[in-house]
Amino acid sequence: MGIRILHLFSDLMNMYGDYGNVTMLVRRLEELGLEVSVDCRTYGDRLFDGKYDFIYCGAGTELRRDKALGCLKAEKEALRDAIEAGTYVLFTGNSWEMLGKSIHNVDGKDLEGLGIFDYVTSETDTRVTHDIVAETDLLDRPVVGFINKCGSVTNVDSPLFTKVTLGPGNSEGSGAEGYHYRNFFGTEMIGPLLVKNPHMMDMLVRALAGDSYRETRHDSAVKAYEVTLRALSERQ
Repeated sequence: MGIRILHLFSDLMNMYGDYGNVTMLVRRLEELGLEVSVDCRTYGDRLFDGKYDFIYCGAGTELRRDKALGCLKAEKEALRDAIEAGTYVLFTGNSWEMLGKSIHNVDGKDLEGLGIFDYVTSETDTRVTHDIVAETDLLDRPVVGFINKCGSVTNVDSPLFTKVTLGPGNSEGSGAEGYHYRNFFGTEMIGPLLVKNPHMMDMLVRALAGDSYRETRHDSAVKAYEVTLRALSERQ
């Protein structure tokens, strides 16, 4: 059984070591004896080439996000089709903002988004950096991460994290974070997310591996998560 992974804009959208999400996912799948191929596609490339099992895009500066958005527009239907087909897709940091209707830049200009989802992003001149702890119905334990953003996302009808117990949500007072639709997961969390949260990593590995999945021990990752969660919970 082979797994195809598409890593979008691995050079442009790679702040805070977000490439680690793909690196560790590949390692976990290979531990199960699976063959894994990773296509890294960026500005100037044909982005989508056939069917993928997992698609990932990380965080970048606002300028790099806008450059990536311009590139994605030419192939947005391929991304939309993949999401509708149930492909597992994870966009972290500000990359998930690209899939909404629009991005209102701090300079007053409106950028048309991909329009795959209905949410909108409005940037401010104030950057928010904060640790975050959040809960989702998809997992039995909270998720920990870090946020560095200057955008407020509104009109989110299906948040990925329904309860934020520490840190900012999608917008002021929202109490929820990210976006979830079918197997699409969008979140501002960076750090990298899957490395910090081995239970979330395991959810994806289980889904992608199918019948090849088996329990494997990753004690150091679990211990690091528990230490982080304990420290952040004391600040709630």
